[in-house]
Amino acid sequence: MQNKRNDRNYRDRGRSSTALSAILIFLICLTIGAVLFLGGIFAYRIVVSPPAPSTEVTSSSDVIDTDPSTATPDTKPADTDEITSDTPVSDAHVTAPTIQTDPPATDKPVTDPPATAPVTDPPVVSDPVFTVFLPESADGGDAYLDKIVFMGDSTTYGLHVYSDLKPSQIWTPLSGTMDLFDMTNKSIALPSDEHRSEWKEVKISEALTTVKPEILVVTLGVNYSTDFSNWTDAKKEEYFKLQIENIIKLVKDNSPQTKLIFQSIYPVIDSALISSGSGIRQSRIETRNNWLFEVCEKYNVPVLKTEDVLKDANGQLKSEYNTYHLDGIHLNPVAFDAVLKYVKTHTVK
Repeated sequence: MQNKRNDRNYRDRGRSSTALSAILIFLICLTIGAVLFLGGIFAYRIVVSPPAPSTEVTSSSDVIDTDPSTATPDTKPADTDEITSDTPVSDAHVTAPTIQTDPPATDKPVTDPPATAPVTDPPVVSDPVFTVFLPESADGGDAYLDKIVFMGDSTTYGLHVYSDLKPSQIWTPLSGTMDLFDMTNKSIALPSDEHRSEWKEVKISEALTTVKPEILVVTLGVNYSTDFSNWTDAKKEEYFKLQIENIIKLVKDNSPQTKLIFQSIYPVIDSALISSGSGIRQSRIETRNNWLFEVCEKYNVPVLKTEDVLKDANGQLKSEYNTYHLDGIHLNPVAFDAVLKYVKTHTVK
């Protein structure tokens, strides 16, 4: 009985030893397998994907893209103004580098002024002295006025209403006014015995050829004071003088025996013109009168300086001469009487 028990114990120990051996072998194999697996991975990384060279690790906020072609432009918030300054702009994350560039090339090289350039004072401009103004003369009376045809703008048209002149002595367009523009092709309503509504407009050249007035007094230029506002002063002067020359040529070519006289542009009242929104000013009238006088001086055409009897102490149109219209421009009957009296006492030979 005891022997059977010993045999059973022996067999049990044999089984335990066998199980232990199997477990130990399994663990050894598992360890070897793991080592081989990890060794394979390590060998793969060395052969296929070599490690990158060592670099200094920086935060993303310190990295600056130096290739402008790949830079991502900043976006401007909708509620901010666009920045146009050349000063580098910084935000909370990135500080843009300051890039030094050469100054842009210019079309014209910068040169020093010539060493020999003389230093001169600005020229002294003196008031021009004109010799073409008709001097005071004996009163020529109505007989002298009967020889005259008056041509001009709306300030001349008033003679139809506020004077005793015959209609045939007053040349204006049917509209009643005329600006100083393209005078070579300008037309006037040639007066006739028919009612004014029946008068026909003809070119000034045709009127001169038909009537051949003994004396032609021209009063033009007030409307030119506001024309061509986009022109330079030099261009305005050039064109104004050209139109005066065109009138002189029209008379010479179509009625050479006619004695041509220009009348100074009548003065105006600035305050009334400002109130009405007009751009006409007395200072501009003065400038254009000087242009007129210069052309007349050049061609020896006499001038009636009628403005002298129409101005007040401030150099503007007397208020009592504008009582019918109150517009700062147009004359009343008393003013026209003063104008015609001046014409009769400053006669041309």
